[in-house]
Amino acid sequence: MGKLDGKIALITDGSDGIGFTIAQQLVSEGAYVFITGRSKEALDAAVKKIDDKHITAIRANSAELDDIDNIINIMQKEKEKLNILVANADMFGLGPLGSITEKSFDIILMLTFEVYFYVIKAAVRSFARC
Repeated sequence: MGKLDGKIALITDGSDGIGFTIAQQLVSEGAYVFITGRSKEALDAAVKKIDDKHITAIRANSAELDDIDNIINIMQKEKEKLNILVANADMFGLGPLGSITEKSFDIILMLTFEVYFYVIKAAVRSFARC
């Protein structure tokens, strides 16, 4: 019996990197985990690597408000509640610091601040009461 048995987790950008590692750990401790990401192939590979029935992959772009709402709706239909939220950055390669343009920097700010806010705001309604 794991210490997270019965707990439901949502990890944005959970198909690789730190998000994937967190997903592996949470599943190993008994949680049911939803991971999101933009690439269906990466999501499918992540689910296959974890090789567990306690994970669902949702293809979504966390930078899109409609996608965020869709993530929460899918999660609520399947599990009805949320106990753990990992609002993981959905960064992609922007290149060396000297090559980052104003537009690129705006994307960085949006991904590191706005996305977290909107994901957390949407997820709040799903958190289980303790």
